[in-house]
Amino acid sequence: MNVMRVLDPGMLSSIQDLGRMDYRHLGVPRSGAFDTHAFRSGNLLVGNNPSDAAIEMTMVGGRFLAQTDMLVALTGARARDATVRRDGATCGMRMDSVHLIEAGTEIRIGRLSGGVRAYLCMWGGVQNEALLGSRSSLVSYPQSGLGRSLLPGDLLPVKPATMLPASDRCVMPIDYQDQMIRITPGTHWDAFTAKQREHLTNNAFVVSDQSNRVGVRLGGRSIPGTIPQGMRSSGTIPGDIQIPPSGEPIILGVDGPTSGGYPVMGCVIEADLPLVAQFSPRSRVRLKWITREEAWEENAARACSLGGSRHEE
Repeated sequence: MNVMRVLDPGMLSSIQDLGRMDYRHLGVPRSGAFDTHAFRSGNLLVGNNPSDAAIEMTMVGGRFLAQTDMLVALTGARARDATVRRDGATCGMRMDSVHLIEAGTEIRIGRLSGGVRAYLCMWGGVQNEALLGSRSSLVSYPQSGLGRSLLPGDLLPVKPATMLPASDRCVMPIDYQDQMIRITPGTHWDAFTAKQREHLTNNAFVVSDQSNRVGVRLGGRSIPGTIPQGMRSSGTIPGDIQIPPSGEPIILGVDGPTSGGYPVMGCVIEADLPLVAQFSPRSRVRLKWITREEAWEENAARACSLGGSRHEE
């Protein structure tokens, strides 16, 4: 069997693809790669389909042993110490590049910087069991039975590498630093006052240490005035900005709830969700209102940068 063995999964690593698209009405979150730009970039580099499963790593990479020849690419947040080691020889592993890895090679990925998530993509994708049409792991709710985080000793089935991808294949990584996050009006926009809506974009927020794949919490200041309550329950999507009674916004992530919760003032545009995925704890964040027409244009431009179509929910 052709496999990648997990020697050390780092802080939190899991198998992700583009997620579950057709089960939100049953309360099943989308899951999937949080930073879809880095994820798609890695798959493009190794010649995969955009949705082929890969390893998502958080904060700290990990150590993996290739037990067969394979093509791999490392994308997303910068890895300070990314190396490949075989027969006692060690060399650096470049980000956003294709590497032909021979059987018996150990891949070592250290602490991440300039972001919190990186992706290790392999030709053909990880071939773990698909559940509800996806290989993604709903790691925020392990009791769901929809996958789990990786553990030492896990064996990940992969396809053997037979040839290098086209030499002209390249990607443009995102600069995750000092980015303005663009947002559009959300479901309960009209329930908030003009002053409250202005406050969301006129002030910088600080990313909470409690942020995760369920939601990114923004602190440092709060939305003034009385927060609307008793709203009718409605569907939610990744990127929705909920305002709890404390007034400190929460940006829903890919493992976030599918309905209900706090009122939604705005929503991060799809093109900027990869930036949200890479928010480092205690970093400063600013938001900017744009129109839905502008959001469509930005989303289309981001999709074109990867040579594909916009990924629909």
